[in-house]
Amino acid sequence: MYAENGFSAFDYCTLVGMLVVSSGIGFYIAYKGNKSPEEFLMGNRILKTIPVSMSLLTSFTNSVNILGFTGEVYANGMQISTVVFGPPLAIIFSSYFILPVIFPLKLTSINEYIELRFKSKRLRFVIFFLMIVNTLVNGGIILYAPTLALSAITKLNTLTCILILGTVCTLYSSFQLYKIYTNYPSILINSPVNKLTEGGF
Repeated sequence: MYAENGFSAFDYCTLVGMLVVSSGIGFYIAYKGNKSPEEFLMGNRILKTIPVSMSLLTSFTNSVNILGFTGEVYANGMQISTVVFGPPLAIIFSSYFILPVIFPLKLTSINEYIELRFKSKRLRFVIFFLMIVNTLVNGGIILYAPTLALSAITKLNTLTCILILGTVCTLYSSFQLYKIYTNYPSILINSPVNKLTEGGF
């Protein structure tokens, strides 16, 4: 019943179930959920504090936090716990000095504010490019960390784990984008050209 130093049949069923449920959520949201880009990206600007807070919490909780922090504590002790003092100070500062400026502008991204503030599409494009590079590198690390853990305790090799998790994540994300772009085909056709000429998202 149990594999030596690995997953049991029940563990494999749990893993497959989790992947199927994650993909299912992507399908459900794509076909039954968001109706417009405004609702998808901004929640029609009517979301309350608790749902937004929980969404941000789950967005920033990833494999690097879970595996990396525990590994750091194991190797070097609890001094990494001092990072918890920074975010509350940043939140307080943002609440009083940044949000009162940005929120009334009804912008979709910080890049829009950068262009408005500095009157520079070139600067906006540079920041957009750096954000894309950061997202790709960070996303790769976030995907690679759980595949290492998964391949260490299953009979699957690392490449197979990367393909499985990458496929599920791609399905989850792309079906939500599919919903937006099928409702608004002109966005799909025009946005790449427009964004390059305007300086990025």
